[in-house]
Amino acid sequence: MTRLQEAPPPGGDMDSSKAATRAATVASAQDERQGVNARSAPPTMPHTFQATFLPAPERVSGIRRSAAAFLRTSGVPDQTADDVVLLVSELVTNAVNHGRGEVTLRALAANDRVAVTVSTESKERAVVREAGLDDESGRGMFLVGALADTWGITAGMTWCVLRYEPRDGGSVTA
Repeated sequence: MTRLQEAPPPGGDMDSSKAATRAATVASAQDERQGVNARSAPPTMPHTFQATFLPAPERVSGIRRSAAAFLRTSGVPDQTADDVVLLVSELVTNAVNHGRGEVTLRALAANDRVAVTVSTESKERAVVREAGLDDESGRGMFLVGALADTWGITAGMTWCVLRYEPRDGGSVTA
C-alpha cells in the first residue's frame, strides 16, 4: 500500500524532515548574510510532497515517477529534477533494503532548493560503507554526496538538499 499526500509546510507535523528543512533554511540565511543569493523575485510558497509505503523493491519505480511529477509541478528545473529523482531512487532503495517498517519520502521545493528526507522506523543510524571494485552495489551514498549540496544521516532517516537556479528569472550568484 502506498499513501501519497500533500505534506504540511515547514512547522507542520513533518518532524522527521526537520533536519533537511533546517539545513535548507540555514543555508539560505548564510547565503543572504554573504550576499550570495540575490533574487529578483519574492520568495515563493514551498511545494511539499509525502509518500508512505511498505518496504518492497517494486515500489521504488513508482515512487521515483511520483517524485518526478512533483518536481515538474513545483517548477524545479529539469537537470535538478533529474538529479533529485536519482537521489530519491538511491535513498528509497537503501530504506527498502536496510530500514525497518514503513518508508516515508518527504520532499520540499521552495525558491532555489529541494530538500528530501527518507525515513523508516529504524532506531539505528545508517552506516555508509565503501564498495569494492567488483561490488555491484554500495555506491548510492557516494552519488548523494557528489550531487547534493548538503546531506546527512540520523537514526532512521537520510536527507539531502540540492540548490538550483529558479526558472522565474531569479539569479543565484557566487
